Amino acid sequence: MIGSLRTITPPAEEPLSLDEVRLHLRITQTDEEDLLQSYLSALRIHAEKILDLAFLTQTLEWAIDAFPVVDFCDGYEDTWAAIELPRPPLQSVTSITYVDPAGAPQALSAGLYLVDTRSTPGRIVPAFGQNWPAIREQPSSVVVKYVAGSLNVGVLPEDQKQMMRLAVGTLFQFREGIVTGSGGETLPHSTELLEQFFAPYRNALAV
Repeated sequence: MIGSLRTITPPAEEPLSLDEVRLHLRITQTDEEDLLQSYLSALRIHAEKILDLAFLTQTLEWAIDAFPVVDFCDGYEDTWAAIELPRPPLQSVTSITYVDPAGAPQALSAGLYLVDTRSTPGRIVPAFGQNWPAIREQPSSVVVKYVAGSLNVGVLPEDQKQMMRLAVGTLFQFREGIVTGSGGETLPHSTELLEQFFAPYRNALAV
């Protein structure tokens, strides 16, 4: 489903602490902490986009043009008319708002839909016996606000954190968009390296 995603509230922390990064890079001074922190945030955001995952708890907003409809194939329903939410894991849905046919904004009662946090991605379906309401046909007429991400840093796989350490180290050492090696060859930029680091996850998730 095509939609527009934006972050309402970013994570309160990053997957790696500054102490972990300093230890990995063997840095003792503290005069570049702001720079390292910006690298950590930028790399986490980039990795989340690559993998379509939310590493840590954050509030997101997913805007779509219409509620999904049930498809039929050979006389059988093959979908739940589900709204699939990007950046799993899904923790909870805060609200669903929509524009009714008269053009007025409405909030959908939580009793009219079910939230499935076990599936990947997380999804929302109409409650039993319910259907999605009629809407006005216009861009972003349905907006879902929700909380996604792992509950704490401790649940992140160590290999993912190690990939972040390697990527931060690359950014710290090579700070330009084009990097030339000692033999004059052009080296991959840190964002390319990050994609290489996470390739096994990306392939496994088919994203």
